[in-house]
Amino acid sequence: MRLYELFYKSAEKRPEKTALFTENSQLSYRDLLQLVVAIDRALKDRGVKSGQTLLIDTDRGDLCIAFALLLSLRGYGVIYAGEGASYIDDTLYDHWVSVRPTAPKTSKLILVEGDWFKDLHQLTPITPAEISPEPGTFIGTTSGSTGQSKLVASPEEERISQVMRFRGVQAADAHKQRWASRMKPDNGWAMNSYLGILCAGGSVVALGAEQDRLLPFIDHYAVSYLVASPLLIQQMLNVENPGQYLSSLRNVVLGGAYTSNQMLTELRKHTDATIEIGFGAAEIGGIAVARYDLDTPFEEGFVGEVYRDDIEVRFFDEDLNPLPEANEGVVGFSRKSMTGAYSYYGQEQSDGKTGFLDGVFFSGDIMRMEGKKLYILGRTKNVINLGGNKISLESVQRRLESSFPGANFAAMAVSAANEMEELAICYVANSEISVEAINQVTESLFTNLSTTKVLRLADFPLTESGKVDIETLKGRPELQ
Repeated sequence: MRLYELFYKSAEKRPEKTALFTENSQLSYRDLLQLVVAIDRALKDRGVKSGQTLLIDTDRGDLCIAFALLLSLRGYGVIYAGEGASYIDDTLYDHWVSVRPTAPKTSKLILVEGDWFKDLHQLTPITPAEISPEPGTFIGTTSGSTGQSKLVASPEEERISQVMRFRGVQAADAHKQRWASRMKPDNGWAMNSYLGILCAGGSVVALGAEQDRLLPFIDHYAVSYLVASPLLIQQMLNVENPGQYLSSLRNVVLGGAYTSNQMLTELRKHTDATIEIGFGAAEIGGIAVARYDLDTPFEEGFVGEVYRDDIEVRFFDEDLNPLPEANEGVVGFSRKSMTGAYSYYGQEQSDGKTGFLDGVFFSGDIMRMEGKKLYILGRTKNVINLGGNKISLESVQRRLESSFPGANFAAMAVSAANEMEELAICYVANSEISVEAINQVTESLFTNLSTTKVLRLADFPLTESGKVDIETLKGRPELQ
């Protein structure tokens, strides 16, 4: 069974039902199938052939979903680049499809034009009989366990497995659900969920430019199922009386980073929805999940119970030597079958400490496992986990030092509210550097990577080996 076929069968049962809500429009199942036809026609007219790889430069929900269906229909490889397309090596794709008139004019650029859709509602949907014999490949972006941007490739077969494994799809009332996320549509986890709910006959709310204003859309569109990271939930909780927007919710799933009991308790005050936490990675999919119970708080570091029977959890020492009898250490995840396995696309599979190494994916986490329960103890890499996006602190430091010549910087992750992480910056310079100037640089590296914790020093404290003593800096009261 192919993804396009699954969606087509769902659409046949409910062609006029609203499948997709965006900031500006509502599309039925038939509308989405007609959108696929329009894009397919335009791509063919521009010389795109089955089996080629397309770089998709948009975060529009309707286009992201349409290209997922086209991927299956025509056997494309599709790179979901969002707004970060310019950094991707142009040898990795055949065509760059963009909605942005400001995209660099290259021989590979295909600009989405309005006339692609002029007769949209007169088009006849393509039947599954026309599906390419070769399956497609999803290629999504991730911050990677190293904190550096990576492209993760997953064959269509494996993506279907992930889509149908999504817990919302397994519910008996999946066709009644209205699903939303604070993640943009080009995000792999969000896309899995969108496709899963649509194949089950439900509806999704996919926001692009208004993604940061999801809260009122939850109320407006009567969302029943919400998936978000702890950081984004915290932002929602900071809004005055957030409960007024959440009355329609029946399920909330938090993932991407460790979620504290304090945050879960605060969220419970504003919604009666079932609350679950999840753990996984773009490189291997969801791995663990658990339901929150106010009367039985989670143990420290608990991230969920392993629910996948196709994954083996293994432990290693700091040099990645196997510890076959251990239940604690550097964690690695291996597939019991390598069929449909993920991999990095066009990039090194491992830096020797994280990534894919000898059939094992290393997330960079230090964990403990008791039965099927997973606990996070720490991380092996110097990264900050910003709402599930792992960002290299070395890259932050390098960007700052290149932006402010003559100054030296130390970037670190310090504890913030609800046991989350916050960026802190210490620097040594001849003159004061404003917090605003520093945030302008860090936000150019990653959206929302900003800080109020900036400290100017006369000199850095050093370890016995002459390195900056990060632990001493973290202990400074100004950074608490």
